Amino acid sequence: MILFVAFVLLNSLFEANVLYTAQSMSCVDGGMQINYEGNVYPVELFNIDLSTEGYLHACSLIDHASVITFEFDESINRDTPLNLWIFLDGELLQERLIQDGKATVRIHNPTYKYMDRCMRLNDSTDVFAPQSIYKDSNYTNKGARICLFLVSATVIYIVGWLGLMIRKRKNESALVGDEKNKDQTEE
Repeated sequence: MILFVAFVLLNSLFEANVLYTAQSMSCVDGGMQINYEGNVYPVELFNIDLSTEGYLHACSLIDHASVITFEFDESINRDTPLNLWIFLDGELLQERLIQDGKATVRIHNPTYKYMDRCMRLNDSTDVFAPQSIYKDSNYTNKGARICLFLVSATVIYIVGWLGLMIRKRKNESALVGDEKNKDQTEE
C-alpha cells in the first residue's frame, strides 16, 4: 500500500518531457540521489549500464556541475528509484558517459526521447538487450534448449490429454451403444 501511495504521488509530482532543476545531486553508497524542492529521491541514469569506473566518473561529473536538470521519459513509470535523463550544465550525462566509454546503452528503444543521441555514440545499433547476454554462446544455447524442452513437454502433454479425451468418448459411446443393443433385445 505504501508503494502504491508513493507511486501515485511521484506520478502526480513529475510530468514526462518537462525539465526540472534539482537543488543538488550526489552519489551515496553506490547509488545516486537527487534533491528536488527539499525532498531527496534515489535515482538511476535512464537506460544505461555503468561499470564501477563509469559510476565514479559520473559522480565526478556531477560534483563539478553548476546546474543539474532532469527529465522523465514519457515511456516509463515514475517510481523509485527514479529513472531520469540527467543534464549537467545543459549536457546529457548519459550521452557524455557513453562518449567517454564509461557506459553502454541498456535497451535500444527508438521511442525513448534521447535514444538517437545515445545510439550514435554506442558501438552497436542492432541489439535490443544488454550486450553481455549475447557474448556467452552457452547462455543462448541453454536458453534454446530450455525453450525447446518446455515446448516439447507442452506438446506431449496436450497430445496425451487429447488421447485420453478421445478414449473416454469412445468408451462412453461404446457403453451407450451396448445399452441400446440390450434394450432392443429385451423388446
